Amino acid sequence: MRKGVSITLGFSLALMLFAIGTTGVAVAADPEDKMVEGELVDLRCFVTRGAQGEAHQACGASCAKRGLPIGVIDAKGNAYTILASSPAYADYINRPVRISGKVTNMMLSPTKLEVKDGDQWKAVKLIKEMM
Repeated sequence: MRKGVSITLGFSLALMLFAIGTTGVAVAADPEDKMVEGELVDLRCFVTRGAQGEAHQACGASCAKRGLPIGVIDAKGNAYTILASSPAYADYINRPVRISGKVTNMMLSPTKLEVKDGDQWKAVKLIKEMM
């Protein structure tokens, strides 16, 4: 009897570990300091229609002002979600930016923002986010 219980418990444990391993539960990686250069976009229009560039600036700024998510698309096409208040970034939508901060799982918590103005990069003061 005891042997049967042990086998059943062992099998149940193995099955549970297999189920956990195949569910794709996301585990946060350690954040790394990183600078991402690319185009600042509103993610709703970018994801649903591929919208970006100067032709989309007014619409993208409107979406950011309404609080929709924003992100940076780098030269390789990687999308980084910006973990910050979107309205504060509305004036820079669809412009080249460099954003530095902590990155985990393609999400960026910004500490520094620079916007390209002609051939120069200009620092933009970030608002203090609630922690």
